Amino acid sequence: AVTPASHTGNQGVHLYPNPTSGKVVITFGGSADEKVRVSVMNPAGQRLLDNTMETNPWEIDLSGQAPGLYTIRITSKTTTTTHKIILR
Repeated sequence: AVTPASHTGNQGVHLYPNPTSGKVVITFGGSADEKVRVSVMNPAGQRLLDNTMETNPWEIDLSGQAPGLYTIRITSKTTTTTHKIILR
C-alpha cells in the first residue's frame, strides 16, 4: 500500500509494489497530455531522479540503491503528492 506523507488534491496517483525490491510502477489518473514531474529522494534526502513522466504507467528502477524509505514526489500543473516507498 502507498502511504502518502502529504497530499494536496486528488490526481489518482498509484505506486506499486510497496515494499519493492527495485522496480516501482507509477500510474497517474490525469489527462494523457498532462506533464507530470517525478522526483525520487533516497533516505539521506539526496535527489536520485527528477524527470517528466513520459508514459503512463511509468516505471522507475531503484535496484542497486541501499534499502530504506524513499520519497517520491509527483507534481502536475495543479497538485503535488508525496509518497513513501520501502526498498528492501
